[in-house]
Formats: sequence, structure tokens, C-alpha cells
Amino acid sequence: SSMGGVVAQVAVVTTISDCHIQNSTVTGGTTNNVGGFMGYPDAAGARIENCTVTGVTVNSPNAIQYVGGFTGNINKAAVFENCQVKDVVINASSSKRVGGFVGQAGRHEGSVITKCVVENATISGGQNSGGFVGVDYHPAISKCAVIGGTITAGKTQGGGVAGHPCHS
Repeated sequence: SSMGGVVAQVAVVTTISDCHIQNSTVTGGTTNNVGGFMGYPDAAGARIENCTVTGVTVNSPNAIQYVGGFTGNINKAAVFENCQVKDVVINASSSKRVGGFVGQAGRHEGSVITKCVVENATISGGQNSGGFVGVDYHPAISKCAVIGGTITAGKTQGGGVAGHPCHS
């Protein structure tokens, strides 16, 4: 299962636009996929646009995978456009694959992340932690930015944009 501030899991093809979450706390349990906005889109063709996550704290006290300021995991060909994560705190030092925007992006080709920004995020993650994405497999990431903030990767593979860019 999944945990998200607005949506836990998108299981049908849909468009989510102009939605905002602010000044909230999202705390995950013992399952993967925790995000400030959504756990993960599990529908090829889902589209998320013009949405923001502001002033949200994302807590992952257990050793799980896929924690992000916006979404925990992008596992299908979904499109994220013009979305913003600002002033977010991610407490996930025991978790793997932690990112300011997404924990893990794109096990399947066709995902697109464009014109998305992470600003002033404070990220504490375990292995594979990045300012924008923890692990990046195949998505087309373009015109995105990480502005300010801090990243603490508790184990190996940390980075300002990506903890582990893996294009295999």
C-alpha cells in the first residue's frame, strides 16, 4: 500500500491538476511509497500538473523504500508537469531511495517529469538520497531544478540532484 498527503495511489488513468497541500504532516508506516502529495501513480498515462506541496513534513520512521517530497515512487509511465515542492522536511534516515521530489523514478520508460522544482527542502535519508530524485532509472527529466536546501545521505550514494542515476 501507499501513503500520500492528497492521494495514496492513483490506480486509473486520470489527470490531477491545480491541487495543493500545505502545512501538513504525512507519516508513513511499514509499507513502501510515501510522498507529500501521493504515494505513487500506478496507472500508465496518469498526468499530474500544476500541483504544489508547501510546508509539509514527510516522516518515514521505519526502514522502507521510496520516500519523496511529492511522490514516493513513479512505477508506470506517468507525466508530472509544472509541480513544486517547497519548504519540505523529509525525515527518512532509515529508508532507501529518498528524494526531494520522488524517491524512485521510472522503472518503465515513458515517465516524464518536466518544469518541476524542489526549493528549500531538508532531506534526511538513507542509501540513495538526492535533492530531486533518490534513484533515477528511465524518466525524461527536463527543465527541473533544486534550489537551496540540505541533503543528508545516511549511507552511500547521495547527491544534490540524484542519489543514484541508474540508466540500465
